[in-house]
Amino acid sequence: MPKPWKLAGNTLALDARDRDLTIAVIADAGGADPKTLAALGRLRAKLDEAHADLVVALGGMGTTQPELEATLGVLAKPSSPVVALPGDLESVAAETAALTALTAKGAPVLDGRLVRWIALPDATIGLLPGAGSSLRLAAGGDGCAWEADDVLQLYQQLAAKPGLRIAALAEAPREDHAGEPSGEPELAVGPAIDLVVHGPTQPAPSAARSGGRDGTRASVTPGTADATPRLPEPHAPAAGLLTVHGTTWTWKPLIDKS
Repeated sequence: MPKPWKLAGNTLALDARDRDLTIAVIADAGGADPKTLAALGRLRAKLDEAHADLVVALGGMGTTQPELEATLGVLAKPSSPVVALPGDLESVAAETAALTALTAKGAPVLDGRLVRWIALPDATIGLLPGAGSSLRLAAGGDGCAWEADDVLQLYQQLAAKPGLRIAALAEAPREDHAGEPSGEPELAVGPAIDLVVHGPTQPAPSAARSGGRDGTRASVTPGTADATPRLPEPHAPAAGLLTVHGTTWTWKPLIDKS
């Protein structure tokens, strides 16, 4: 694990006080189409410019081992390791094999099913991989699914943490978009936390915003990194930057305009 990150059990920790910490968030590449891989490369360059300390991939990055090796491999650099959560597309076997192959090549990638906590000096990020229903898993029984009790336990443990309390989810909490509900009701309830960073229900990333330890459960998403016309709505590949400064946070969307 690249310094100064330390991995112990299911917790990835960074003890870097007296400076801002920047977490890059990306999701939903949809596979390893050449256009998408090129877009991921350009977004990775933007992450370098932002001096990202870590990349969290919220799922939807591919279905097969070669796809996942390609998409996650573009993102993994010694300067900022990648924590990869399986979403609705990933087969657990395929993602495990991809991460094993990337690790053998020296790429700093971690399995988001096993890393459940990211501990920062003034913030804790709790991770919830997978989908809430096996019916939405492209891999069926080989996908990663959560149950309502898993969500409640995560939120309860997170609410008791000092500093900022942030949940990173492969799926989205229930929201209304133009009067149409989307996302999962189980992800929208529970004890007060400060921020939810989640996989997209719409292609576009959330607008810039900020907050602190206030229990408001603000919600942001990186949008989709897919550069193909797989999705019906016009969109540009995107990601997001979550910067933690003490017990305050800011969110900045990153859009590939090439």
